[in-house]
Amino acid sequence: MIKYLENRIWSLNAKIIESEADAVKVNDQLQPLLKEGLFSNGGIVFSYSQNPIGNYSFRPVEVCLQMTEQAINQYNEILSVKEITLQLSSFRMIINTFGFLNIIPVYAYTGTIANEDATDIESNGDASAEIIDGLFNEISGLIDALHDIGIIQKSSFYHFGIPSGIERFGLHTKDDSYNYFAHVFFFDEKDLLCKTVKLYQCEDEPLTYEDHNFYSVFPMYYWDMSKSVEDDDLINLIAIDSYMICETVAINNALHVYNSFLDVLNQNIEVDSNHLRKIFNYNTWLIQSLRLFNPNFTLYQFRFMKMYRENTDIISKYELLKDAEQSLTFAIEGIEVTRTQQSERIMQFILALFTALTLYSVITDVVGLITSDVNSVPFASRSVNFVIFTLETIVILSFVLFFRRISRKM
Repeated sequence: MIKYLENRIWSLNAKIIESEADAVKVNDQLQPLLKEGLFSNGGIVFSYSQNPIGNYSFRPVEVCLQMTEQAINQYNEILSVKEITLQLSSFRMIINTFGFLNIIPVYAYTGTIANEDATDIESNGDASAEIIDGLFNEISGLIDALHDIGIIQKSSFYHFGIPSGIERFGLHTKDDSYNYFAHVFFFDEKDLLCKTVKLYQCEDEPLTYEDHNFYSVFPMYYWDMSKSVEDDDLINLIAIDSYMICETVAINNALHVYNSFLDVLNQNIEVDSNHLRKIFNYNTWLIQSLRLFNPNFTLYQFRFMKMYRENTDIISKYELLKDAEQSLTFAIEGIEVTRTQQSERIMQFILALFTALTLYSVITDVVGLITSDVNSVPFASRSVNFVIFTLETIVILSFVLFFRRISRKM
């Protein structure tokens, strides 16, 4: 038997704000909010779970959403129509403590390996990933429902990895804010596993994880399973991979976001520096939180983390991230300097206007005293007062129009 697991991490930027709600009540509240699609009519079940990474006490609470049997049957009909030789056995979505959405479908491979290698499994796995891409609106609706119920809180300025300040430009989309690796589990398929890892030239690099051996050819893992296990055990087995992908997605998404902001700024489009700082601070906090997360990792988990960092470009991306942060910092400072200069010019204009009005008032009073005549009309059309009033008004209006023209060019 061969099982295929897709481990997808989506940057969600949400926060779990209710970790002790009654699951039965939450499910009752969810149903009216999910009116169509796979998740409607009891197609998804809410519960809480605990992060399985580590040895001892620190187990962050997570939100767990599992497809029911009726939804799995509908999903398998889609696979059948698309002639994908995979059969869904479970589908789980987890919102973890860092605000990521972890989507984990587990499939049984139902095809025939004609060439005695796993390339057919990989190609069918890629095809199944497109189905999940097509479910985005339903997944997004489910996230909205959890927010409305009060289980999670969506970010008001940074949703699904897309900052609100650049959303309208289409430079950074939800497709840039996720990543996924695939795990292929071989149960009593020694010959096929050997031929597969030989094909990918990774047979000399096996690693042991708990009771099982695996071979890595990024973004694929090939597991030699020592015994039969349930889907829940497979999901717990790859939890360390989920953690590492969170780190990768956090860095990749930050790089995409910063590059998009710089693109907007290069087009001389106005960007709110406070919004930029909020995005910058959030990404810094998120990456630091991931790196500081240390719940007494097991020896196997430490070895997996070391292997992951050695075999991916995550180290070089940290260097690229530093450059991007520095460029964005300069951009933020430039925006704020420009805004400060504009504010100073506006203040100068206001002070000059008040000065002109004061001068206008003084001149009017002085002229009024000098030319005062009990029998004269103060503002007769030919009086000195009227002439002075008219000239001063013209000067002040010209002054106002002049500074308005300048302020538009600021």
